Amino acid sequence: MYIKSNTFQDKLYRDLKAVKEDNRLTIKAEKTTNYYKMDRDKYDNLVTANVTKTYKKTSKEEIQSINREAKRIADNIRLSDRIEQLAQNEVFINLKDHKPNFKNKPSCRLISPTKLEIGHVSKAILSRVVQQVVRKTQVNLWKSTKDVLE
Repeated sequence: MYIKSNTFQDKLYRDLKAVKEDNRLTIKAEKTTNYYKMDRDKYDNLVTANVTKTYKKTSKEEIQSINREAKRIADNIRLSDRIEQLAQNEVFINLKDHKPNFKNKPSCRLISPTKLEIGHVSKAILSRVVQQVVRKTQVNLWKSTKDVLE
């Protein structure tokens, strides 16, 4: 069986092959659609510089302590079935290519995919307070269009 290809497919194949053979990392820019190639060592240095600028090093015991405290709070407000413990994910950076002197001194934004589940806690506490206020003031509280129409 003969498969006919066109120039677009040939170019796509060559581009994919070049990406696979390149040992550099591809880093996304922050406010533009650009991507930049960077050596692993330079990337690691930028990440380390940005992490140490913002955060301090901690022990595993401290992380476990935070997780225990978060579990205690979640148990108190009956949300432990919906809140997970703090996940330890690797940070990454986006390059700020719109900044002056970007080529000589690249700056970047540190992105931490570790999410705290504090939104669940805040929502539960706020819902409880709102219910108490509604009960005591006896006002109509409509939470949806359906509630209004009924």
